[in-house]
Amino acid sequence: MKHLFLFLGLFYWSLASAQVNTRQTKEQYIEKYKTIAISEMIRTGVPASITLAQGILESSSGNSQLSTEAKNHFGIKCHKDWKGPKMYMDDDTIGECFRVYGSAEESFTDHSNFLRTRPRYAFLFDLNKTDYRSWALGLKKAGYATNPNYAQLLIDLIEKMQLMQYDLVDENGLKNLVQHSKPIPKQHLDEKVVKQIIKYNEIDAYAVQKNDEGPLSVADKFQMMPWQIYKYNDLPKEKFLFEPGEVVYLKPKRRKARTPYHKVGATENLWQISQLHGIRLNSLRRKNQLEEGQEPAEGTILFLRKKTDETPKTRSIIDIEERKIQLQPKIDSTPKYQPGDTIVKQPSTISGPNNDTIPKKVIVPPKTIDSIPVSTPKNSLPEFHTVLQGETAYSISKKYGIKVEDLLLRNGMSSSALKLGQQLKIRP
Repeated sequence: MKHLFLFLGLFYWSLASAQVNTRQTKEQYIEKYKTIAISEMIRTGVPASITLAQGILESSSGNSQLSTEAKNHFGIKCHKDWKGPKMYMDDDTIGECFRVYGSAEESFTDHSNFLRTRPRYAFLFDLNKTDYRSWALGLKKAGYATNPNYAQLLIDLIEKMQLMQYDLVDENGLKNLVQHSKPIPKQHLDEKVVKQIIKYNEIDAYAVQKNDEGPLSVADKFQMMPWQIYKYNDLPKEKFLFEPGEVVYLKPKRRKARTPYHKVGATENLWQISQLHGIRLNSLRRKNQLEEGQEPAEGTILFLRKKTDETPKTRSIIDIEERKIQLQPKIDSTPKYQPGDTIVKQPSTISGPNNDTIPKKVIVPPKTIDSIPVSTPKNSLPEFHTVLQGETAYSISKKYGIKVEDLLLRNGMSSSALKLGQQLKIRP
């Protein structure tokens, strides 16, 4: 009898263990339903990242009773217009009515139609489909869920699981995804490449070498997708080149830094500080009450771990460029000698009658008209300049004798970031 009870106990324990082990993970859920989410985005305009994040949250990654028994992944209730099968469960109140679908795909389709046809969600479709933050906040505002943290839960999921990448997929990209639904295994990285990986804020990173051309070459070196390099490093789309020694993160940066504060230097911008401490740029902005495009003033103490209620003093990117110019070492351009001056050089190569040395006199020739530098008149400036490799806004402005501020204003630029081959307007 004891053996029978022991056998039954082991049987039920193994059954329970099997049920626990068969739970679907977030990664498996995404892999399983990403193509239908992208397909619905192309059809209706609902961002794939929002659909997947809602599906994970509402269905517990496809493990909830409602998703397994009713194939309802979004917790959509019956409402008056629902004529299909129903299932009753306790939710906000006892015994609420939920829609029952024939498949998970039907649930995804009905979710898109539900948002597209309900007037209270209409304003969401005026947003950019890549603006997942505004979509998440808009869903909460429209009353999709009663949880007060619903919007932030969606945003956190999207950023943690990198779901925003699916918002960029078009019809051709969808076809490619369907054809290659199974991920292609990466080859092992070369040992020399592995040794180049360093740690910043406990994140895998890489210090750019001279032969690295930009994000694409770094992505290729570490067998990554280019969007990962751009996303993990908060890079603008026009960023085509890296400076040698610049830190590039190979995994997502963190929401907090290891150190609590940072004092802003004379020529530092917010992006450089986020890279220095391995903290996400949007997280750094939120912690310090800064809007996109605002730069903290020199000497400002930025919070890297907690949020501050104080609004910091700000400056523009043009102010930073001007500060860089101010701090450039000044070169004395005043000529040491005037035309016709006699200069005595020691030691001399001329020997005197008693084998002593005689100071050699060197006459500075008078300046000719050709040797006198003449400032370039504005009407003789070229109309455009094509950016070459290694050129900066500062070097180009010096080349044509104009201010960096004027160069940026003439080209409608708020940042001094340049891309290879870019055409800049020079003549005012």
